[in-house]
Amino acid sequence: MADDNGTNSLEYGTPCFEKYTKVRCIGAGTYGRVYEAKDRVSGEVVALKKIKTLNESEGVPVTTLREIVALKSLRHPNLVGMKGIVVSKQKDEDDEDEDDPKGGGSTSQDTRSDYANGSIFLVLEFVAHDLTGLLQSNHSFSDLAIKYIMRQLLEGLQYMHDRDVLHRDIKTSNILLTPAYVVKLADYGLARTLRSNSKLTNKVVTLWYRAPELLLGSTDYDASVDMWSVGLVLLFLGRPLFAAKTEAEQMVKITDVCGTLFDDVNGISHLPHYDKFLGSDKARASDLRRMMYRKAMERNVTLPHGFIELLDKLLQIDPKRRFNPAQALNSDYFKVHHPQLVPGDAPTMLPPITEANCHEMAARKLKKEGSQAVINGADLNKKKLHDKANAVLSVVEHTKKRPPSKPLYVTD
Repeated sequence: MADDNGTNSLEYGTPCFEKYTKVRCIGAGTYGRVYEAKDRVSGEVVALKKIKTLNESEGVPVTTLREIVALKSLRHPNLVGMKGIVVSKQKDEDDEDEDDPKGGGSTSQDTRSDYANGSIFLVLEFVAHDLTGLLQSNHSFSDLAIKYIMRQLLEGLQYMHDRDVLHRDIKTSNILLTPAYVVKLADYGLARTLRSNSKLTNKVVTLWYRAPELLLGSTDYDASVDMWSVGLVLLFLGRPLFAAKTEAEQMVKITDVCGTLFDDVNGISHLPHYDKFLGSDKARASDLRRMMYRKAMERNVTLPHGFIELLDKLLQIDPKRRFNPAQALNSDYFKVHHPQLVPGDAPTMLPPITEANCHEMAARKLKKEGSQAVINGADLNKKKLHDKANAVLSVVEHTKKRPPSKPLYVTD
């Protein structure tokens, strides 16, 4: 559609998927897939998040509607931006793979609408990396880089929380990063506003990053659930402290470290699952600080000034005692700056990330391929040893079958 200046502009809902060329898939999940794509005309690289085929009986998921609302209303340098929404006229190969488990996608045309068989795509700004992909690729983050990343994450969340919007899925794979370490918080499918009177669900946030009040069944929580997740991102930048497989096991791991003294759990003792998980527990003091100092000594590293104090305030079991973004940004951890880290500015001496585009899916694929290569190498070595052993055995058997040789000299 042409604007007043006669140039083409992309508006929400404009059905012009064909203007993009897919480069590669960079993410996948229950929502669909995310692709790196390029504008055929301008050459601009974007991310296309495929939502769902339009003719599915249940319609567009509510999580998608929430994400669109959030992306259209939230504008901040550290939140990923949406450029538009496009619709494809027909299913592509990826749609057929997802919808037809046998791989025989239907080729029939729906005559009711040109777009009845198509898919919805969110057009998002493309960001080269996510934290999970970089961590799985063994990228090393300096103290300066970690502080800069955390400051931007908190500034983005402060903007959201000031507008009564919860993210509810803070984790390293949703924290995107440019080569210059600019943070872009992504994935707003679980985002909710606190301005409505509707009940909230506690089945949010990836388990390893889930706050205690959610594990205990709270449905009237607030933005502090995001701050618990921020604490776990800060902790070694994504190496999970509480990595469990079930909610019960997760709660045990949390209380083993964060304690169960009265002051620690008083604010959550009214929640539905409190007696189930904590009712019979003996009171234990928090072990977080001692554990962090011990790990630092084992690794022969010095923890940055204010790091443990900030972490302790973010990982408070009682949500009312947990820091909010403004308090966290005002903590000693951020008050004591590196010489290169001026408040409000980007670091001047932080080297750019030089790795190729690195996302969780790509890192996981490379890791799997590496493991398979090791297995294949072991199998090849095993085969070589087996062939060598068979050759030796063949020589031995052949030697046994030969008649004894006559002596060259006969002595009396």
